[in-house]
Amino acid sequence: MTGWKRWVLPVVAVLVMVSAVALNVLGEGEDPVSEDPFEPLPVPESEGDPVRYADIQGAVRNPGVYRIEEGLRLFQIIDYAGGLRSDADVRGLSLARRLQDEEQVWIPFEGEREHELKEPGGVDDDGPLCINTASEEALRSLPNVGPATASAIVVYREENGRFETVEGLLEVSNIGEATLEQLRPLITV
Repeated sequence: MTGWKRWVLPVVAVLVMVSAVALNVLGEGEDPVSEDPFEPLPVPESEGDPVRYADIQGAVRNPGVYRIEEGLRLFQIIDYAGGLRSDADVRGLSLARRLQDEEQVWIPFEGEREHELKEPGGVDDDGPLCINTASEEALRSLPNVGPATASAIVVYREENGRFETVEGLLEVSNIGEATLEQLRPLITV
């Protein structure tokens, strides 16, 4: 070998070795990506600090189930999910509301009408209305629930979290035992 050919081969060999070492070092500590999205993740649980999860679906970049801290707000889990898609429509949502354990949140797409939604926040003609996710407009469709009462339900829900039972409606102003009995077959939590 003559001239430049004599040093090219050793330089290439050294570059290949350095690259292999760098890839090995940089790759250490990375968790392998799971093929199964429902594979349980090991999550340490300490006494007094229960693990909470919420499911966010719809017009977010990375829909899925996320671990949440107590008091986490909707805008924060949207951020965890990579933010809103460009075709998201959050006009009917309270981005400041607190999330609860096991809650599912549906972020609607532009042009998606409320009655078309089968996820929380929409009206499904095939079943009872979920008082934890229904909009004020959907709540007003219930008997003896006018604009003030519908608004009071949403405000109560945002300030106190999800209703655990339909009887929780008794805590809302303007709803008494007689109204609750009329609503009972039409609502769920």
